[in-house]
Amino acid sequence: MFDTAHAERTRVSIVEFLSELGISRVTVLCPGAAGLVRDPAHIGKIRGALGEALRESASPAVRAGLPCTFSPPCAYAELWFPEGEIRPGKPMPSPYVIEADTEGDGLRVTIKLVGRAGDYLGEVGDALIRGLRRGLSGKRWIRLEPEARTYSETIGLADPGLTAQVSLRFLTPLLVRNSENGPHIEPGAVLRGMIHRADGMARHCGIELDADFPALLEATKAVEGVWTDVDVRDWTRGAVRQRRLVPMEGALGRLHLRGDLAPFSPFIALAEELHTGSRVQFGQGRFRIEQGV
Repeated sequence: MFDTAHAERTRVSIVEFLSELGISRVTVLCPGAAGLVRDPAHIGKIRGALGEALRESASPAVRAGLPCTFSPPCAYAELWFPEGEIRPGKPMPSPYVIEADTEGDGLRVTIKLVGRAGDYLGEVGDALIRGLRRGLSGKRWIRLEPEARTYSETIGLADPGLTAQVSLRFLTPLLVRNSENGPHIEPGAVLRGMIHRADGMARHCGIELDADFPALLEATKAVEGVWTDVDVRDWTRGAVRQRRLVPMEGALGRLHLRGDLAPFSPFIALAEELHTGSRVQFGQGRFRIEQGV
């Protein structure tokens, strides 16, 4: 696993980065709550509950909207307000994702922390329990009582070795901003989003990817893509502190890619684990590789 606490930024290939990437997880099971997965806003509500619980132990400076004065920084600052930019105007990605799945009649919630964000795993696990017990906001307050909690850590992701084609099934709505043919659908924009996200996650870990990014981004234009089973979703999420509803959107479906995929294979692997597109922190852009060669 990369030791980034005091080291200068290391330059490695995307495959090397994958092989050493540490991901820490806390998973809780909430009985009788499986029906929540039908609501596309449910992960945003879980995020809100977790954020409020983490904010309780945040530094006074962060609670006042200022940089954290704790050393090391509090979990709320590190996860909700990561410092730095990938490039001017492009902030660093949040070093976590939230996933929710059904398990029998229960809801299984998993928080993944990337790289050094894993140092906060215990605090995040405790805050998640408190937040779920306090409840998820909405038209009606939903309180959840987890009956089980587990922690785990993995080091390394495998490159699937994609070369010519792959099908990606999106499990949560995908949103791609600034695509050439509108949101959701332009395959090249999906690949470019994966490349940018990998760059940001590497920088969060103190790593600089040894890659010809202009050439990679240009090569996405030669990849053919077709969407099937598309289901565009629209919903709103509540911004509690802003006291307003925020419009949300995204597309479910299968994206079938064909072309020279070898340069993009490790980026697709990372995106499968850590999602892709916009608003990932609200659970969007989660997919599974269904088949590929």
